Amino acid sequence: MLQNFDEKIKKLNHADEVLNVLLEMLGYYSSPNFHFTENDEDFDAEYVLEIENLRYTLLGIKVLRDCDEGEIARQHLKYWNRNDVPFAILALPNEIRIYNNFTIGKQKLLYKTGTGKREDIDIFTDSSIANGILWKKIKAATSKNKRVDRCLLESLRNTILVLHRKYGMQPDAAYNLLAQCIFIRYLEDRKMLTETAFEEYGVKDFNGLLCLENAGCIQDFFQSSRIDLMVTYLIWIISSGQTKDRYGLYRSFLQQRKFTRTAQYNLHF
Repeated sequence: MLQNFDEKIKKLNHADEVLNVLLEMLGYYSSPNFHFTENDEDFDAEYVLEIENLRYTLLGIKVLRDCDEGEIARQHLKYWNRNDVPFAILALPNEIRIYNNFTIGKQKLLYKTGTGKREDIDIFTDSSIANGILWKKIKAATSKNKRVDRCLLESLRNTILVLHRKYGMQPDAAYNLLAQCIFIRYLEDRKMLTETAFEEYGVKDFNGLLCLENAGCIQDFFQSSRIDLMVTYLIWIISSGQTKDRYGLYRSFLQQRKFTRTAQYNLHF
């Protein structure tokens, strides 16, 4: 019974013990699709399916030894940003949580010790995956409209509309500018641009550079980095009026953190 399972989990003070009980219950120890990972900061273990000689990670398991809600939220946001692993199971002290990585908001939490239904965790057993039970429910749990690429494009569209309607910027110019901003953040996430690139300006990243609202610094950064980032558009924006409000809009767009090192976007740089 789920109640007995939940009570057993609640008595465990260490996340590693919770992980062991979880893996036994799900039947993963004997599954050829399950393996522990090495040198992977995102997941400690994975359940991987092989289809036509291609491997797909269905779910990742992460052990968190402190039940820090802020860290849990950041972990899920990271998985959502990756946009490649549908589900994540978190093993915490006294608790198990299962997340839908393809959505954000209230629907992201699929199961939590003490509040979930037995079927919510049973569908993730090795036998349920093999028998197709999980696949009958997966469609409802993976709405395309909540995936990171869809959300990013919707956010991009809305920001362009604000720039056009409120500031009179032509849509093509706004699109090109924001595309370059995404490109910079992509380089930052890929560690191609690090804090060293921004040291001489007294900031740590591109968002900090925008906060300076200094056309000279930003133009110098583009030129020294040898990146063609549509400098004309950016300098026009900084030099024109209502700069602070407009910069707030750019920062708000960038701070949504909907940029990932693995996603590919149909944008022209």
